[in-house]
Amino acid sequence: MALVYLADRTLGRSPEDRTNHPKRENWARCHREWLRVEGGMLALGVLLSVPLLQWETVGAAAVLGGVGILHLAPVLSRARGLKATGLLKPIAVAGTWALGAVVLPVLEADAPLTLSVVGLAAYRFLFILPNVLLADWGDREGDIAAGLRPWTEGATARGVRWTATALLGLALVGAVGASAVHPRPVLLWVDAVGPLLMLAAVWTADPTRPAHRFGLDLLVGWPVMTALVAWGLG
Repeated sequence: MALVYLADRTLGRSPEDRTNHPKRENWARCHREWLRVEGGMLALGVLLSVPLLQWETVGAAAVLGGVGILHLAPVLSRARGLKATGLLKPIAVAGTWALGAVVLPVLEADAPLTLSVVGLAAYRFLFILPNVLLADWGDREGDIAAGLRPWTEGATARGVRWTATALLGLALVGAVGASAVHPRPVLLWVDAVGPLLMLAAVWTADPTRPAHRFGLDLLVGWPVMTALVAWGLG
């Protein structure tokens, strides 16, 4: 997925990005050599890691990576890609990240795909989707100018924020409910801080500003804190 996003953000072939992210486009043009080295290192990492993984994990990762290829379609060809599919695009992106974060480790551990795993994937999806919705809203101007007819064309900023709020509210309700039966509820309480922080960001961040977008992306990585707490508790 890192290779997909590297191509998406640095090849500079998406006309909407020239409006939405002109500074990033300029930086990418000025640092082509660095980007080639980074891409080569990522590709080498894939080649070295594949033999160490179970084939089920590799197969599932390939399927999830296929969604990224669909997202890259406008960069690689004249196709319109996921951006032209309305709300299917944010749902597909958030779903890919949620399944990748939850299902791939379970497959690699050779553990069963239980109802708890499905619930955790749904919880992650509800946490990630608001970020994708806000990012799409931030790209609204360029997407419309490029003729993509995105779902944001008929949406309002207030409506997007309230939709994100409802999704995060469902995630928090799920976390609180699951903590009542979880053997280590403290981990769910720690993890629920992520949706709470995202909820605050939904109403304060400006998704058209790169610094705010970066902050939203960092919040999606909050489960790392949960993993650190789990490691500390042993």
